[in-house]
Amino acid sequence: MILLLNFRTGISEMQITRGLALIDVVTGLHEEVLRMKTLPPLEYARLLESLADLEHRLTVGTNEKIQLGSLVGMFWVLRGQLSVKSL
Repeated sequence: MILLLNFRTGISEMQITRGLALIDVVTGLHEEVLRMKTLPPLEYARLLESLADLEHRLTVGTNEKIQLGSLVGMFWVLRGQLSVKSL
């Protein structure tokens, strides 16, 4: 749980110090994920789909704090999926 709060706090601090909107952060993450080819194909596709959905929700005006929680959650789920596959 602390890891989730640290991730959320880190993104919030980055937004404040760099003057970024959450959509800017998500777009940057999306671009980085597209460059990554190390994830298993299914997890890679799910992560890209989740990021695209999040970008869409942000463009239609949903609450950034709620969507930040969604962003943290999608990486938490990915982490769980990858740890299960490694067993």
